[in-house]
Amino acid sequence: MNDHAFAWQIGGHSSAYHTCQLDRALRGIRRAGFSFVELAGIPGWVQHVKFDAEQPVHQLLARYELQAVSVSAHSDLTTEDGVTFLLRAIEWASRNDVPIINTAVGGHSGSEESIETFLAFVPAIDRAARRAGVVVGLETHGGIMASAVESVRLLARIGSPRIRLTYDTGNVAYFAGVRAVDDLPIALDYLACVHLKDHVGPKGQWNFPALGDGDVDIAGVLRLLREAAFAGPCSVELDFGGAPWPPVPAVDYSMRRSARFLAAQGVAVRGAARLRRPEV
Repeated sequence: MNDHAFAWQIGGHSSAYHTCQLDRALRGIRRAGFSFVELAGIPGWVQHVKFDAEQPVHQLLARYELQAVSVSAHSDLTTEDGVTFLLRAIEWASRNDVPIINTAVGGHSGSEESIETFLAFVPAIDRAARRAGVVVGLETHGGIMASAVESVRLLARIGSPRIRLTYDTGNVAYFAGVRAVDDLPIALDYLACVHLKDHVGPKGQWNFPALGDGDVDIAGVLRLLREAAFAGPCSVELDFGGAPWPPVPAVDYSMRRSARFLAAQGVAVRGAARLRRPEV
């Protein structure tokens, strides 16, 4: 597989740097060798960008020679407040030249999801995305979209090219107990973005290590995406074992380790720093 490098936009997700400011997150992602980034703007989780405030995001991205290909803006889309938050994120993404906004129906917690309540808000979300020229990616996250099966069923009802799927390879193991390589094929036509995330253990076990260190067949997922000529962005998401979050040198190490794993699969991740295990 490593005879031809992928041409996708593959970056690091800033949420891996859960305890850091955006500047330090971007530095770690760039030093790992990535040229692209997914920014995190998730209240209650990690909020490197805020959609109701002006931040020097462009300057920081330019400093580290990174391009933002997506932003995570999870909120509860079964509530008016959650939808209002997403609409602000859509406007922010349009102003900042970020083409994809990732979110989840029930927000970060994924609780109390209602399909019909969410669908009532879809026309407003769709209009905003069309007006802004962006795509909203609904993530495999929680009950309504725990796997590709449920997600494709919902997206078929929505029927909008501006509302598509963000497929998370670790979340489908965590929420649905399914293997991404078995689950992903039926969703390939609906993809906006892919979160490359590894997972260790059974359904419901929070353990998301560096790529290649878990049970998810990431190499198999990459083969499926390559065969489908998937042209959208991917981001490496590292959620580790939850609290307490690993020290920053350990996050740096896992991001670089993930970049090296991708390079071994033929994915072009340039300029990765020398890999040293941190003292923790």
